[in-house]
Amino acid sequence: MSDRILSRCLWLVIMGLIAGSALGGLVLMYSGLFKLISQQFEAGGVIAGAGVLLGAGCWILCKHSDDLIDRHFSAVASKIADRQVARRIMSREDVVVWRMGDNSDRR
Repeated sequence: MSDRILSRCLWLVIMGLIAGSALGGLVLMYSGLFKLISQQFEAGGVIAGAGVLLGAGCWILCKHSDDLIDRHFSAVASKIADRQVARRIMSREDVVVWRMGDNSDRR
């Protein structure tokens, strides 16, 4: 149970970083564009460049979000946990008696 909570928290953090960098990149790029239009070339270029860098960082976060969140490991861990639960259920006596009982339906 706690591994699912931690996995969801990690997902929330990564998605927050992606959304924040995307929003920040858009704001900086438009702010830089408006400064460039108003002929403030030096300040506008720096702000627009920072927006482009933040946008590139957002793209990299999106590209590698599966690795950062480690979805493959989470899926494997949940399968292992499901197998352990199934083993506990199958080790109970009534299931063992049923398995050792009459097998006339098998061919």
